[in-house]
Amino acid sequence: MVSRRIRTPLLLAAGSSLLVCGLIACDMNEDDPGADAGPAGDSDAGPPESDAGATGDTDAGPRSDAGPPGDAGPPHDGRIAAFVAHGYAGRTTISCDDGRTWVADQSDDDSIRCFDGVDCDHHPGRAKGIVYDGEYFVATYGWGPPGGVRRSRDGVDWEVVLEGTTFGGLAIDPGTGRILAGGRSSRWTDDAGGSWSGDVDVGLGGGYNVRRAGYGGGVFVLAGNDASELVISADATEGSWGPPDAIPAECGANIQNDGGIAYGGGALVVLGGDGVACRSTDGGRTFTSTDLGASIGSHLLWDGAQFIAWSNGQVHRSPDGASWSAEGTSPGVSLGAVGYNPETGTYVGVRGGWNQWYERQELYRSADGTTWETLGDGAFEGGHPIFGITFGRVLPSEECPLI
Repeated sequence: MVSRRIRTPLLLAAGSSLLVCGLIACDMNEDDPGADAGPAGDSDAGPPESDAGATGDTDAGPRSDAGPPGDAGPPHDGRIAAFVAHGYAGRTTISCDDGRTWVADQSDDDSIRCFDGVDCDHHPGRAKGIVYDGEYFVATYGWGPPGGVRRSRDGVDWEVVLEGTTFGGLAIDPGTGRILAGGRSSRWTDDAGGSWSGDVDVGLGGGYNVRRAGYGGGVFVLAGNDASELVISADATEGSWGPPDAIPAECGANIQNDGGIAYGGGALVVLGGDGVACRSTDGGRTFTSTDLGASIGSHLLWDGAQFIAWSNGQVHRSPDGASWSAEGTSPGVSLGAVGYNPETGTYVGVRGGWNQWYERQELYRSADGTTWETLGDGAFEGGHPIFGITFGRVLPSEECPLI
């Protein structure tokens, strides 16, 4: 990895007081019992088994005819199709050849090794979510100690647009472009972080913080520690938040790092790391649950035709979020963060599980979500844990030129 290139603006939006954000960070440490790294699968502590899945709205839309799987497609409006991954200690890396090779691998501090004397789970560079609004990739960092929100048009140069903040995830309304930075005190932006709202009290019950954010079915969704701490809003503004009318008690567990929130085919799905999928077809007012019978290690995706997630050695699929099938993967991989290119049908995923980073970190690529190839030497460099992978289009750069 190389040193990060970050630009910090001289003027941030009103309301981003470092004093206030410092108090939020203190609240995080008090609320989050996972101050120790903890074993794999503990959603309150330790790095992800997963990503995000990208967090946010993962409705990729229908698959296009941009070319067969593996063909990244032609340039579009001077931009290049790309996967952007973000991870711990402020790590980012991009692929502009449909996941075959990864470049611009950088972090805030290449000298540290996470969980080797450094608690990267409670760290200013702890990755907590990334979304794409059609122009910018926007990512939030910080858990426990405050971090901030950054944006980039090329996936290489990142601009800080908020400082001293701690959010549980990002979500985007693809219709309006509104991005929600979710927390007990949330913020939203209509211009990819150029300006921000003031703090919004989302009325989250219980003693925990927001663990995950998503959008679908016309509502933003924030998930706390379980179903009693799930709230929805049509526009993310003050006074608009409230709980569903009906949701099973088993919904939303272990969602901080695994599973996630996705929308597609008229259904909003909240999938916990424990394998319970909760589905709503009425804009988040009521939910019903289905147990997949396996612990989920990846983030949840909607790939334009189905919901899809992975447990250890299995892929789980559903066309509607209610009925699910399971199939063994080849080889029997354990996936963490996953991303999907709707233009080519390509999936990419990083090896999941505890302590699967640095020399043990592997990246995989698949045309169907079942059969995976491991990227060889020179295609991907192991490093700090990766939390999320999302797809979009980047401006050309030295690392990712327009050919």
